[in-house]
Amino acid sequence: KGIYLLGFRPAGDIKFHHVAGKSTFVRPCETVFNGSTDFFVALLQRLQAREMVGLVHCVAREGTAGYIGALLPQLEERDEDNEQVRPTGFHLIHLPFADDIRKLNYELV
Repeated sequence: KGIYLLGFRPAGDIKFHHVAGKSTFVRPCETVFNGSTDFFVALLQRLQAREMVGLVHCVAREGTAGYIGALLPQLEERDEDNEQVRPTGFHLIHLPFADDIRKLNYELV
């Protein structure tokens, strides 16, 4: 189980109609994976600077089918009182497989 990085794409390639489910907000967990925070921050900053997204294969639980997803970076935002408005992390977007996309046939009325 886990998230496996497959490659990178320009952020503009991910369209709203590509989203196949709810997104998950991803943050590092140093207690589970030592050094994950350093890798996480470096990846987030580079993707944000280059306006790219990471393509990943995500397996949520052992014995379940994985899915293809996109990691959209989100940098921390603070308000005028220095209160955190948005945390640092990735939105993990579930992307559809080719057979999940169907062309709708309809008539104009």
